[in-house]
This record gives sequence, C-alpha cells and structure tokens, in this order.
Amino acid sequence: MATIQSETDCYDIIEVLGKGTFGEVAKGWRRSTGEMEAHVIRFLEFFHDALKFYLVFELLEQNLFEFQKENNFAPLPARHIRTVTLQVLRALARLKELAIIHADLKPENIMLVDQTRCPFRVKVIDFGSASIFSEVRYVKEPYIQSRFYRAPEILLGLPFCEKVDVWSLGCIMAELHLGWPLYPGNNEYDQVRYICETQGLPKPHVLHAACKAHHFFKRNPHPDATNPWQLKSSADYLAETKAAAAGRWVPDSGPKPILAFYGSRLAGRHKARKPPTGSKSNSNFSNLIRLSQASPEEDAPCRGGGWAEGEWRGASVEPPAIPQRDGDGPDIKDMTVDA
Repeated sequence: MATIQSETDCYDIIEVLGKGTFGEVAKGWRRSTGEMEAHVIRFLEFFHDALKFYLVFELLEQNLFEFQKENNFAPLPARHIRTVTLQVLRALARLKELAIIHADLKPENIMLVDQTRCPFRVKVIDFGSASIFSEVRYVKEPYIQSRFYRAPEILLGLPFCEKVDVWSLGCIMAELHLGWPLYPGNNEYDQVRYICETQGLPKPHVLHAACKAHHFFKRNPHPDATNPWQLKSSADYLAETKAAAAGRWVPDSGPKPILAFYGSRLAGRHKARKPPTGSKSNSNFSNLIRLSQASPEEDAPCRGGGWAEGEWRGASVEPPAIPQRDGDGPDIKDMTVDA
C-alpha cells in the first residue's frame, strides 16, 4: 500500500478506482481525519512530488452509468429522472453564471452522493474538458463532448455556447428512460444520421454556415423547395473516409430506421416490465420535461426513502447491442460542481 505525503497531511492509497486520458483516480485514507478520499467532488487540497500532481476530493464511488449497469440498465421511473435533471440543471445554471462550458456531460460524470440516505442526490464531476466560453468560442473545430452526447453544433462545426451541455443532458434523460443511449453512433456520421432521422435535416442556412457539413451532407442533385442538401449514405461516407464499419449499422432505407431500432427493443422491454394500463412510453418520456410539476419530495431527494422494491430495481432488461461507449474526453475527475 503506497503512502503519499503532502505538506499538511498523509494519505494511504487503498486502490485505483479508474484511469482516464490525463490521470487516474485513487481511493485513499486521510490519516488526519480518518476519512476516505478520492480525486472527485469536494476539493480538499493539492500537492505534488517529483513525478505527479495530486488533487484530493471527497469520496463518491458510483456514477449514474454504474448505477444503471448494476440494475441491468432497467428504465428509471420518470419521477427519479426529474429529480436528477433538476439538480443537474441547477449545476448548469451556475456554470453559465461563471461562463463555463462543462463539455463532457454524460452518465459517468454524474455521481450519486449517497443512494441509501439521499436517493438520487447527485453531483456533476469531471471538468477536465471544461472551458471558459470567451476562450473556446473562437476554436474552429473543438473536439469536445463524448460522442453519444455530442451536440449538433459540435458535430457540424457551428458556433456554440453553453447550451451544448443542455443537449447532453437531454440525451442523458432519454437514456435513463430507455435504458440505453438515445443516439448510440459508431462514429460522427452515424451520430448525425441518428439525429437527422428523429429531428429532420438541419435548415439550409445552418448547413451553409457549418464548416463540417461537407463531411456528412452533399448537395441534392434534385433540390426541392425546402432543402438543397441531403444526408450522405453510409456507403458514401465510408468510401470517402475509408473508415471500417464497426458494429451494426441501422439501415438507411425505410421510414425513420432509428424508431424501428428502438421499437423492437421497447417491445422486448415491455415483456419484462409491463407499464401500467393505458400508459405509453412516449407520453411518459414527454412528461419528463414538465419539471415544474415535480413535487417537493422529487425536488429534495434527501427527504424521503428510496423507491418501492421491485418497481425498478427488480426489472430485468437485456441491454441492446450498442457500440462501445465513447472514451472521448478525460475521465480524471479533477473538479466538481455540487448540483
């Protein structure tokens, strides 16, 4: 067991919890207080030796993705999603006041504080990709955000602001509801295609201004009155980029293939977990955005207990075959905002 000494304290390293692009997260014992600490959440101190810099934070050991995995990726009830969303929105509002873009919001970067005592109380972590808006806005093609949660502005090379974090949060809300990522693209083209299939093509003036539009779109040889652009086929994209096809691609033909992709999985999910009579998945999902209807209990997760046993935890759902989660962005949890 390694020991690390700072000017004011001594830490016994218990285990390495994870490694990222720019560092690693370790669990340690703080001798002066007897507290367990890790490089996440509440900042305590920093120091360095001849080889490394050390950042000491309070210990939180489970993020939303790990929580989903532990529960077989079963869909989360809408009231719990609202509870999480309200807290993350508060964190994003505070970041906006500070003119900071988080730029890597995803389930792995939302930590549960204490699921036993304070169900679904969360904190936003990992500011390794965060940027000051006034500085990053002039970067021509920034490579930020993990792919499943990457906003259209970033994908297309458009001017952007802190609202890219709100897009990521929307994708997270859908993922908590569905039990799998909303847009599980194999690459950026796949990501753009998923979005277009559900949201429609971007407006012509948007594509004219997008410096990366030519990667994914081409001029329509038979333009109509609405849009002179069309999305490239996956074959065109692969031929141009010489990229190897990885995983299963959703077919280009047919109406809204992503909806069919999810429809087959929703049918399988309902066999394992039947919704109440008369309920619809789509209507339930639309209710998630009605945050003003949340009750005081939903808005204050530490006030009450957890959910009813078997309501969600007991559901067993086979997660779909999706591409490997994107490793974009650092995983070192080096700064936090308490949601």
